[in-house]
Amino acid sequence: MMSQKKVPKAVFVEKKKLGILRYDLKNRRIYLVGEIIRGMSRIVERAINLMQKKDPRAPITLCLSSDGGSYPESLEIYQIIRNSRTRVDIIVSDKAFSGASLILQAGKKRIAFHGAKIGFHKALGWPVLSEGPFNYDAYMDMAKEHLEIDTLQRFIYTRRGRPVEKILGFFNLGAQFTVAEAKELKLIDEIMK
Repeated sequence: MMSQKKVPKAVFVEKKKLGILRYDLKNRRIYLVGEIIRGMSRIVERAINLMQKKDPRAPITLCLSSDGGSYPESLEIYQIIRNSRTRVDIIVSDKAFSGASLILQAGKKRIAFHGAKIGFHKALGWPVLSEGPFNYDAYMDMAKEHLEIDTLQRFIYTRRGRPVEKILGFFNLGAQFTVAEAKELKLIDEIMK
């Protein structure tokens, strides 16, 4: 009797879309597309430094399309752009969520294409207390870290004299906005058609 080989069932694994970051020195553009991952801040910093050496007065444009990603990396990119001696404008092609919307706030001029979406949310990762053993110290460390992250985000989103109370309410809901709504809340400066 011949043994039948078991044929494995097809397994579909959803691949995470890793971030792509590249720059164009000639046209003074930096492109950040996809997930914000570790190491991107160094590339952004290098690109800005190279462009500053070439011409310290000509503006730089960061083209952004991302669902977000690493919070520390997003905050690092925000600070690099915000503290740049050269003007950095940011253009959102279709979306800037989470860490990407945080980066957007660093731009001297913040522009979004008509139809783009902007969104933010509170820090994630709270443990489910019913799962596994409860470690009070670990839980309190996580709570402290998330409160610090949210405090920084609230400060950044309300920095330019926006309607603070509205922003905080939307922030707690993890809201997403059309570009018209984002402009009304002063999260962007201009809508591009």
